[in-house]
Amino acid sequence: MILRIILYIIGILIISTSLSYMYLYTNLFTMGYSFKEYLLYILKRWECIMFLLGILIIVICFKKGKTNAKYFFSNFIIF
Repeated sequence: MILRIILYIIGILIISTSLSYMYLYTNLFTMGYSFKEYLLYILKRWECIMFLLGILIIVICFKKGKTNAKYFFSNFIIF
């Protein structure tokens, strides 16, 4: 349970950092970038790609189910 809370906080921090960089990159519009060029630029930046990682971490935190290792590994078929 504490691990989920810590991961949730880390996910929120990653998302907030990424969104602040996306907001700062809106200054590219004043330099003549179109919206398409802006999207292509932010999709190439690692700070903005971390946004997806933050969302993934938060989704994993909200996942319900047993966290027991025996239950997890019992679902795999071993040949």
